[in-house]
Amino acid sequence: MAKVGTFTMDEFVSKLGQLEQAARKGVKAELLPKGGEIIKVHLQKSVKDKNLVDTGELAESISVIVDKSGEFATIYPRGTRTRGKTITRNAEIGFIHEFGANDNGQNPMPATFWVKDGAEASADDVAEEAADIFMRTINEIL
Repeated sequence: MAKVGTFTMDEFVSKLGQLEQAARKGVKAELLPKGGEIIKVHLQKSVKDKNLVDTGELAESISVIVDKSGEFATIYPRGTRTRGKTITRNAEIGFIHEFGANDNGQNPMPATFWVKDGAEASADDVAEEAADIFMRTINEIL
């Protein structure tokens, strides 16, 4: 819980500046990897819930990478798999499972929306983590 106290107007403005700076740098720097991991877990669960597990490679290939600038994170299946002489990116397999495929009317594969559903399922957990990080930051500054 934040401390209650009195501040001069200059101190108050200074604290607001510290909060803004913390939100721009510290909170984002902490939230991107933690939030990304939360989303990753939900995506992996979605793969399993939708019964898209054959080898387990799709779920295991989901990775979180925070950009060097610290401005964003990417979360998607990485790597490739080889079946015979065919090399296929895991991201392509994930895309096909997400949106489906139609092989000229032969053996159509329905869309499963595993990414959409997994991301939506993670929203509350990511928001809770963001609130915890922000409240911890506020308590440190105040």
